[in-house]
Amino acid sequence: IGLTFAFVFLVVPAVWLGVAWALSTPALLIEDVRGTKALRRSFRLVRGRWWPVFGVELMAIVIAGVSSLVVSGLLTAIPLAVDGSSVLLRVIASTVSSAFAVALVQPVEGAITTILYFDLRVRKEGLDVALLASRLGFPEAGAAAETPDTLPTSDPFGR
Repeated sequence: IGLTFAFVFLVVPAVWLGVAWALSTPALLIEDVRGTKALRRSFRLVRGRWWPVFGVELMAIVIAGVSSLVVSGLLTAIPLAVDGSSVLLRVIASTVSSAFAVALVQPVEGAITTILYFDLRVRKEGLDVALLASRLGFPEAGAAAETPDTLPTSDPFGR
């Protein structure tokens, strides 16, 4: 009974808040909002889309975890195949392979969260690439860009 109460009152709210605040780091880095404002911004973006965000974040964690285990396991197995009796070699191989696996996999997890952040901004706020580029200070595409007047009128697929 105690574990049930602990799960309901501790784990469930922790998971809910973790998903609601999952986009706070991209909000902090991209929008330059600090502290609790980044948490509120993440909460607003996730509102109404909690389950899809939960699914994407869960898949990112699973993919990162499995990839990290595979890379770490392979890199640990190579030195141990040469000399499996040395405890020092086991510790060094495990430490180096774990650090390498985290360095390899962690950016992928961050990229997935950032793509999710932009996806929610496009869905909820209608964020446009040109608008984002102008906010970041990039020059407009200029005359080289195709406008609706210069687009071909025929169907390029021959339909």
